[in-house]
Amino acid sequence: MSVAGSLEDLSFPDILQVVHLSRQSGTLVVSAPDGERRVRFRNGLVCDASLGDKSPRLEDILVARGVVPPAALAPARARREASGESLAVALVAMGALSQETLDRVVREELRSLVRSFVLMQEGEFRFEVDEDAPPPEESSVQEGLGPETILTGMAGAAPPWPVEPPADSGSVPRRVLLVSERSFLTLSLAEELQHDSFETVTCDTAQAGIDRAREMAARGESFFVVADLVLPDRTRTGWGGGIELVRGLREIVPGLFVVMVGDLRHESAAAAARAAGAAGYVPLPELRDAAFDEVGIRVRDFCVRLGSALCLSDQLSHIDWNAAGRAVRVADPLSLLRGLVGELSATGAGDVTVLVLRLASEYFERAALFALEHGTAVCRGAFGEPLDKRMRGMVIPLGGGSMFERVVAAREGFIGAVPSDATEEALRSGLGSPQASHSAVLPVMSGRDVYGVLYGDNAPSGTPFEDLKALEIFLTQAGLTLQNALLRRRLEKLAQRDPAAGGEAAA
Repeated sequence: MSVAGSLEDLSFPDILQVVHLSRQSGTLVVSAPDGERRVRFRNGLVCDASLGDKSPRLEDILVARGVVPPAALAPARARREASGESLAVALVAMGALSQETLDRVVREELRSLVRSFVLMQEGEFRFEVDEDAPPPEESSVQEGLGPETILTGMAGAAPPWPVEPPADSGSVPRRVLLVSERSFLTLSLAEELQHDSFETVTCDTAQAGIDRAREMAARGESFFVVADLVLPDRTRTGWGGGIELVRGLREIVPGLFVVMVGDLRHESAAAAARAAGAAGYVPLPELRDAAFDEVGIRVRDFCVRLGSALCLSDQLSHIDWNAAGRAVRVADPLSLLRGLVGELSATGAGDVTVLVLRLASEYFERAALFALEHGTAVCRGAFGEPLDKRMRGMVIPLGGGSMFERVVAAREGFIGAVPSDATEEALRSGLGSPQASHSAVLPVMSGRDVYGVLYGDNAPSGTPFEDLKALEIFLTQAGLTLQNALLRRRLEKLAQRDPAAGGEAAA
């Protein structure tokens, strides 16, 4: 099965994103006037690329970078001939360079090579799916590169979706230290985090976790931690190792973001985790009554949601969940956001309205979600009696400097009273009474593209708004979901336009 098309219809960054979202393995072949290029994917991540005959040899790159002395190549080639191992493996075995340096150079070169494809505007492409992708070659990266890692910082080629900082940016860690005795959880969560472009370091004891954290901190690396709450302590006879771990980690890195997991569902488990310094506690999926063939599904769903929470952790860390008078009304806002973001990652575009309104109900007494269509805002859903009945299907023109039009143009939210002039007549008519002294209009957007607006107020009670930061974060994720759905549709149309290319889209 393959998908083919033109770069004029679907740009190279869009192709990267679609393959990444569908987590496909296979080869993307791009035919351009100056030659053919190939990009290999494993589970949606770029693991290798080539320029055909123009691709430089890895040994030449290592020498040009100054990480391998030219004199080391001859004995390394001799060792390769005798052992059958790759030249890179031979150089590492001889001590000519470290494995860490080799991985770094290969990763940087692959990123640079793929970035050279991004600005291509002419040429044909085809993606050939191969779920049984061959093992990585010496020029491949082990964990693969996501589109955000490849595209971040490129002038004139910024992708239209929110991008993550590169691995060593310092603002958002892309490494996770995973401390767990559960092999099934460790493997599943490590795989999911890699799909989210995190690098994982795994340990099975509290002391090993502290030792690895100390090593990474000494190298100046930033990281998150996910750890079991219940672990053997230092005596190996107690069960408080998880608490000891968090306290030890916080001594090494005071501001470290730690999430704890476990089987315990009593409220004291979360209290103990937070008292030790963890940002939160997430119960593991309930498997007691699960059928054997459902275990994998439940574990997978848990890992997806936990990975989504870590993707948002840099933004969530700026929210004061305990601020008096401004706290989100749910008992565990991190859990709610994690769950809703997890649902977004698995839902279709048609379900976004339900999820957005579900979270909006934690902030507003009444709200309405509008989709942007042909210069108008069309209400797709609402809550709050009798607003939900009056607003459903309402069409509000975007023009004349209206509140909605200003939010869409500025790509920023508006908080204030609904103006009493003629530009807001349609909106005020739909809102009816009581009129709100303050309203919020927030964009549903991804990058610079706005897909809708959310209106909310507390008109019935007149209660002031709480902090809307978490809601704005979620609306960005909702916008990304809508954009991804549009990308999939574009790829499906390309496949339908050329039935011989393979019929089904990579998504």
